[in-house]
Amino acid sequence: MSSISERLFNNIFGREFSFSSDTISDVTEKTMGASYAKLKEEITACAAVMETLPREELEVVSHDGLHLKGYLFRNDVPTDKTAICVHGYHSTGFVDFASIGLEYLRRGFNLLLPINRACGESEGEWTTFGIHERNDTTLWVDMVSKLFPGGEIVLHGCSMGGSTVCMMADKELPGNVRAIVSDCAFSDINEEFAHMLQLLAHLPRWPILNSIEKQFKKRIGVGFSEYYPLKSVKNARYPMFFVHGEDDSYVPPQNSEKLYAACPTDKRLLIIPGYGHAAAHLAGNSGYYGPIFEFLGRHMTLPNA
Repeated sequence: MSSISERLFNNIFGREFSFSSDTISDVTEKTMGASYAKLKEEITACAAVMETLPREELEVVSHDGLHLKGYLFRNDVPTDKTAICVHGYHSTGFVDFASIGLEYLRRGFNLLLPINRACGESEGEWTTFGIHERNDTTLWVDMVSKLFPGGEIVLHGCSMGGSTVCMMADKELPGNVRAIVSDCAFSDINEEFAHMLQLLAHLPRWPILNSIEKQFKKRIGVGFSEYYPLKSVKNARYPMFFVHGEDDSYVPPQNSEKLYAACPTDKRLLIIPGYGHAAAHLAGNSGYYGPIFEFLGRHMTLPNA
């Protein structure tokens, strides 16, 4: 079992594979739901626009010495309002936030797209499903707070990025963090892995998950049960908006329902019918952006207000 769990660990957490609009597999298409084709089309179109926009390459150094890259898009109209958008598993902000990022820019925000450890141009061998990424993203919050003193920050995460920003909810962040938006986050790492084992391979959680977690703890230094989104959200310090596609089979919407129920701060839950994983924003202004920005407007001064 140890050799099998080691191979599984390398395949799940290693950086070798990365998603793009061209490399998403048939299995992933199945898990993403019926809205996948439209999602892929929009990602391709919006990413092409994002690539043409002027941006600054920034860098932070993680607690374990990794050089992590990020891209800052300053709004054409100078502002101190910034959206930090955290991408998902083995992805980049140019994929997961191609459309949402453009919307933040259209609405007058600056946009920061961090590149998670073990992804893209950032260093690192292992993805840690938010455990280390939550501290990495805190470094980006600190940088934005220094770049725009007295400004206001929104944290917006998608998929694993949604779970990452949830795991930041109990942290004492700079006072200019106004709200957190969590899109299709998993609430518990163990439960998500168990769900995926059943969905994709029809395998039981024991003894596979136990073996994988032993490998994780050996390589990463902590276990799944030490840090997970639901635990952090129970002690949240910031207003939180939870959004999920109702047809998400990859990370079922019950995850956001659990997170919403546990959150003690001002909160809203939006489950959007007809959309699969990471595709809820396809509902557009009335279905997705309108409710989110109405919520943000209760907790900060919106740039175009």
